[in-house]
Amino acid sequence: MVDFTAQPATGSHLRYTWLFGDGTTAGGLHVRHRYADAEGSDLDGLSGTGSGRFRVLLHVEDKQGHEDWAEEGITVVGRWLPAAPDAPTLPGVAYHIYPGTWPQLPAFATQTPTRKGVAVTPAAADSGGFTHYAVTYDGLLEVPTDGGYTFHLLARDGAQLIIDGQMLAKTGTPFAEVCGSSLNAVRYADGTIGLRAGKHTFRLETLETMSPFSPRLLWEGPGIQLTDVPEKAFSHLNSAAKLPADLHAQKQDASVSTHP
Repeated sequence: MVDFTAQPATGSHLRYTWLFGDGTTAGGLHVRHRYADAEGSDLDGLSGTGSGRFRVLLHVEDKQGHEDWAEEGITVVGRWLPAAPDAPTLPGVAYHIYPGTWPQLPAFATQTPTRKGVAVTPAAADSGGFTHYAVTYDGLLEVPTDGGYTFHLLARDGAQLIIDGQMLAKTGTPFAEVCGSSLNAVRYADGTIGLRAGKHTFRLETLETMSPFSPRLLWEGPGIQLTDVPEKAFSHLNSAAKLPADLHAQKQDASVSTHP
């Protein structure tokens, strides 16, 4: 159940109409609404995350026909993903580079990386001079509080984001920026997921075969306006430390989900 409250507007005999983004409406300064599902206005819940974003509209009108609109996004969580158990970590994400002009993301489990390292963010990875390659970024992503988080992925040559073994966003087939261009256009994908506070397994797979631009990952959530995921949110497991059995199992599950 969600409570919606409008700030009273100046004037008398005003009519307040709420459009909840799921095809239903209600009237009044203060209303309560229960969403029947968590698919979201854009049906992003169909990705299987169990969460989705709805676009809520408020229409205010007086007797003279003067009107105004307000809009707000709301995330409905139908299924929560728990944080990973505590384990020793280090800052940054681990990356592996696979040289080659890949037409699409390869089956990474069958490939051997040529270069690897740790970067503070995916955009900061050092390709070692390679200009045509596929790359994976693995680690943990920490969210500050329980809530519904929407991730926005931008890439030119193709990319996909997996959190807690769940495919969350995948950009479409690359195409030329403009006719005759040697670069691909920026493709966009997003996904919404309900995460408990703490660290969650993170994997980003991307191609850099035609366009020399790293992927960009943004997020928004409770208390977070749309912005790039900050360095402090990324970490990776300290391989020198012994992992708890349940975290090791979670890593294996994520690998299976990523490469069916």
